[in-house]
Amino acid sequence: MTSRSERREAARFEAIVKLAFLGIVIVALLIGGVSGFAGALTALVVFALVGAATVVASFLILKSRLVAWKKVGLMLILAALLTAAYWHMARAPRQWREERATVVAINGPTAVTETDYYFRPDARGAEMVVTQSKSWARLSEANRYRAGPITLYFNPADPSEVVFEPREGWMRAPGRPGATRVRVTGVGTATLRVGSLLFPTTATTTGPHVADYAVGTTLPVWINPTSETEMSLRPRVTDSGPRYDLAALAGVLALAGVGALVLGSRSPGPDTPTNASVHSPQNPTSAYPPHLGAAAIAAPWTVELVRRRLDEIDWYQFEKFCAALLAADGFQVTRQGGAHPDGGVDLIVEQQGTRALIQCKHWRTWVVQERVVREMLGAMTHFGVKQGAIYTLKGWTKPAETFAAQHAITLVNGDELAQSASVQFDPARLAQLLEATEHHCPKCEALMVWRASSSFKPFWGCSRYPQCNGKLEHAGAR
Repeated sequence: MTSRSERREAARFEAIVKLAFLGIVIVALLIGGVSGFAGALTALVVFALVGAATVVASFLILKSRLVAWKKVGLMLILAALLTAAYWHMARAPRQWREERATVVAINGPTAVTETDYYFRPDARGAEMVVTQSKSWARLSEANRYRAGPITLYFNPADPSEVVFEPREGWMRAPGRPGATRVRVTGVGTATLRVGSLLFPTTATTTGPHVADYAVGTTLPVWINPTSETEMSLRPRVTDSGPRYDLAALAGVLALAGVGALVLGSRSPGPDTPTNASVHSPQNPTSAYPPHLGAAAIAAPWTVELVRRRLDEIDWYQFEKFCAALLAADGFQVTRQGGAHPDGGVDLIVEQQGTRALIQCKHWRTWVVQERVVREMLGAMTHFGVKQGAIYTLKGWTKPAETFAAQHAITLVNGDELAQSASVQFDPARLAQLLEATEHHCPKCEALMVWRASSSFKPFWGCSRYPQCNGKLEHAGAR
């Protein structure tokens, strides 16, 4: 059953994931709009995944124990893969890219309507016809014009002279409308908004087809992927084709990365012995690692030196160091740790009939969280003891300190351990615990041997291999 703090952390993590996904959806909607939402969302998700994978891969490469040339080679190959992927996505497609455009303004085209009007100068005369012309700023207005009956004026002396405004001495007559003709006299221009509301692009189109548009109308347009400024109202084929300069750059980076890997394979790493591939403590003639002598045992062991050595030893040595420190204080120590599951307990100590549990955390970077203290409380309940302690190097959080104080759990950091060890142990004992040339297998307690090769990362392996496959990858190489 999970604790309240764990459920709170899970709920907080779930809220962060939901907010991140909602943010991606909003950004995709702003970038791609309604029509391009799916494509923008897919691109953002792919970008996020590739970015996260790149960061993780770079971190693992830089934190690995590979030689510098191999790290450089792997980073160059990673850069080549990213460049090739970008070239594949960014290269020009075979056809222009289709997008949606919205008409935001229309100017023209101008037009003229010509309407025939029929009239009779007198009741007995023949019917005559006259044409009236009107100019319009937009062709759409001219197309919507419908002529109606009007009053016109003619010269009595010459009825063929007709005007549409009153004149002194002229006669008037009703005019009956006939056919109306529309004639385009200018070229129209429409302003288009292309793209989403967040990153819009303005374009113009000119021609008689503008007469068919209205403000707010959406229409398909095609954008030149190589220039991003040229637009067409019909599908077109890309002229320039893909860009091969990025592909060439990816190839150069890949070749440089392979060359760096070759150089790294030929040069020994800082943790690799140059005169032996396997080192055994029983082989004193080996140049690596150095053996203790009288000078090392008699060295001045200051608190600062002890503290630094605690960071350099491996986690298994740290358990044995803590056990030795407790034994020096008069406790009877039973070790529960090693490579086997320990149920949250590394050491069980007893003194005058009182037992306590010890958990050893050889964490050089991480601090003890409240969760670790709660696990210790669960182990104390399981073993039926009322006292416990957590030995760590870095420290702990404030919630962990508060929870430990409420449940009789002692927190001890690396500085306190170094101070106590410098008082409890003489230089010879400190040298044995902190500068021991022998590593023991966490599975079977047999001696470990140093295994190094250019084909794999060096490590300490059990001397009883293959009967026992215990190893220490983070024991260091001193």
